Amino acid sequence: MKYGPRHRFTRLIAFGLVVMGLVLGLDGLWLALIGGSWYYLAAGTTLIFSGMSLRSRRPLALWLYAALVAVTLSWSLWEVGLDWWPLAARGDVLFVVGLLLLAPPVTRALDAASLDTHAARMALRIALAFFALAGIAAWFYDPHDVAGALPGAQAAASSSVPVAAVPDGEWHAYGRTAQGQRFSPLAQVTPANVAKLQVAWQYRTGDFRGRPGDPKETTFEVTPLKIGNRLFLCTPHQQVVALDATTGQEIWRFDPQVRGELALQHLTCRGLAYQPKIAPGVPSRFCGALGVAVLNEGSVGE
Repeated sequence: MKYGPRHRFTRLIAFGLVVMGLVLGLDGLWLALIGGSWYYLAAGTTLIFSGMSLRSRRPLALWLYAALVAVTLSWSLWEVGLDWWPLAARGDVLFVVGLLLLAPPVTRALDAASLDTHAARMALRIALAFFALAGIAAWFYDPHDVAGALPGAQAAASSSVPVAAVPDGEWHAYGRTAQGQRFSPLAQVTPANVAKLQVAWQYRTGDFRGRPGDPKETTFEVTPLKIGNRLFLCTPHQQVVALDATTGQEIWRFDPQVRGELALQHLTCRGLAYQPKIAPGVPSRFCGALGVAVLNEGSVGE
């Protein structure tokens, strides 16, 4: 049978399939030898033969790829069910490459080689459609959601647990209160006068990115805590700072001296946790991501 000119795009896709198959197959062979899943070795082998068939412009390439998509979908559903992220991680690349195999340049090259191409295209379309339907279904299903309810007596008891009162002008946690309400009862600032607000003071932490060992992503995302007449915050390098809330003057600074090569993707401190003194003689504490600052009794409201 005479074949027409080989399309450059088709040869490129064929080469990509073979390379993917070699990488996946070699890693899969190692995994199988140490007692792991045989799927990756089988998938890599299928990709290699699919790529070789595509280079020869044989519809077998689409048949093999459709079978791989169908088996991968079945294996994924068996392993993780309709759990979106694990399901997507097992099939996202295969799905995109499958769409490329249905591109007109590829199908035209195969049409010149055999009349069986139409059936092979249809098989691949069906396999990809089922994979897409499984992905869409996973959007609306959360296998990790555990529904439950407390008995009536326990529910009533939990709702009556006292929470430490937070004065109107203070902010003791990320959500202001331990209940995370994020609501301030202060009424001095209103829509009518908000445009008249002016800057009272500014404070610079002096904590800059670019220190030895810092990752590229360094951010400042802290929500300050307002306790008494003090404002407490942390810096990206985990330093805890106390400011006079009225003047912005620095009162004290605690540096945990975090050093060494840390495997950090990014460096930040999004806030502090405040534990008030719970008994006479027990100091208050501020906890950041990597350090703890211990305060003497009464120092918070000085």
